[in-house]
Amino acid sequence: MNYKNFTLLILLCLIFLSCSRTKVIVVDVGNNQINIDTTVLRQTDYEIKLEHLINDGLRIVGIAQRYFEKEVYLGGGGNSFLGFLLPRHLMVTEYGFYSLKSTNYYMTVTCIAKYDSTNSKNGVMVEISATPDKATVVIVRH
Repeated sequence: MNYKNFTLLILLCLIFLSCSRTKVIVVDVGNNQINIDTTVLRQTDYEIKLEHLINDGLRIVGIAQRYFEKEVYLGGGGNSFLGFLLPRHLMVTEYGFYSLKSTNYYMTVTCIAKYDSTNSKNGVMVEISATPDKATVVIVRH
């Protein structure tokens, strides 16, 4: 392979890295062919989905905490999580399914990743435990 083609390959890899969330890319140049190790990309996709599950779960917790603080006559819980309903648009998102259990002072948001046939690491479940002033994220299984 001549240096002109190799320079183009390096440029394409740099563009790819700058446009994606990939941390590592493995390129094999041989016999004028380019092979990219896709297992690295799949792992990154898994991490992105996990981040989205956690972010969506924390968004639900934030809404619930505001509900807790709001007075009952203003449509809130009046210092209770009881009565808080999961917003319909957050029950199912692109990345997962969400449910919640609540008591007066404590709630748990369960986030379950959607099945992905291209990823062997399905079965991701995240639980976010919350009180009125804090939240704890636990990755239950992966």
